Amino acid sequence: MSRRAILLAAVAAVAAAAGARAVPPPASDFHDERTVVDGADTAGPLDIVSLAVAQDGDMLVLALRTRGRWTPAALAAPPGRSVCFVLGATTPLCLTADGRLSAGGAPVTAEVARTSRREVRVRLAPTNLGLAPGAEVSVGARTTWVGGRRCRPTAARPRPCVDVAPDAGTLSLRLVGVRPVGCGPVTPGLVLDAPAAGRTVALTFDDGPGESTPEVLRVLEAERVPATFFLIGREVAGREAVVRRMLADGNALGDHSWDHADLADAGPHGERELTETNAAIVRASGYQPCLFRAPFGATSPALIAEAGALGMLTVGWDVDPRDWARPGADAIFKRIVSAVHPGAIVLMHDGGGPREETAAALPRVIARLRAERYDFATVPQLLGLPVISTPAAHTRRRPPPAARRV
Repeated sequence: MSRRAILLAAVAAVAAAAGARAVPPPASDFHDERTVVDGADTAGPLDIVSLAVAQDGDMLVLALRTRGRWTPAALAAPPGRSVCFVLGATTPLCLTADGRLSAGGAPVTAEVARTSRREVRVRLAPTNLGLAPGAEVSVGARTTWVGGRRCRPTAARPRPCVDVAPDAGTLSLRLVGVRPVGCGPVTPGLVLDAPAAGRTVALTFDDGPGESTPEVLRVLEAERVPATFFLIGREVAGREAVVRRMLADGNALGDHSWDHADLADAGPHGERELTETNAAIVRASGYQPCLFRAPFGATSPALIAEAGALGMLTVGWDVDPRDWARPGADAIFKRIVSAVHPGAIVLMHDGGGPREETAAALPRVIARLRAERYDFATVPQLLGLPVISTPAAHTRRRPPPAARRV
């Protein structure tokens, strides 16, 4: 048995002995949805059955179901086949043959899922489309199928099989500003990476908020990249606005202890360090962390179980450029891009000392990883943990209307 397996088995044993004391996740997430049902009005497998647009927390969700079965690879040939979402006057978002999303041939950062061979579901941040809270999202869908007896263009029928939904107008949804209040639920455990996540990586920053945090945030905002910040409890006071800015940008927050002490064998003192840091984060932002990162990466079964009892998963890393040693922006860049892999969790620092080298390397890291076709996610997103959000203002939620048929 590996050392990691032994550690996780010990964590489970300690957690069971400690009894159930897990912190319940925050209240359920914000959700608003519009759906239209489309009749049978074209031949070929891409006849649209239904189209839906939803806001799920802070994410925009687009879903399309067709009458027939198909695969993304089938869209590659013959030319002219397509499955696209049309959002107002923007360039249509179309599925590619490798199951990704593009706009005018340029890749779009989004999670694309095939729940069946008849349905595709897309989740993406509205900011990726330049949409802000309060914006009215108008959505339609258009599919084209070429081939087969009924969808092969001829002189008498030059057009292939095309379907749109709705047949008239669009589905409209007004985006609501939301604020994340936590994530979860979690069970005790230690995570170092998430290779099952595919070509997605999580950038993480430790020891803040600090003097370099605003510059790191400026880079992330300009690049529209989410990250995860593991915060030192004693550094939160006086920087509450920075913590709220982290959340407003779509980042996730984690607990990194009160004062960066080695807590592996700290016992009750370790529990106090975690609970006091969580309390500081909640006071500053209303966000309840579901992630814990041990200072120095020093863990033990007892510490991991304690974090789990407080509703937090322990998160390590598997790419470490040792930026805390200030080796220079070039070295930080090279160490990250040479070690990154699908599902990597990258360790960097925005606090604990001068971190201008990290901030200077960050734009180059993002550009290189994008060029290598990596996407970016927070750690909860990378691990598939639900992100819990509530309306940022006092917004009256209306029940979603029933699907309408056109």
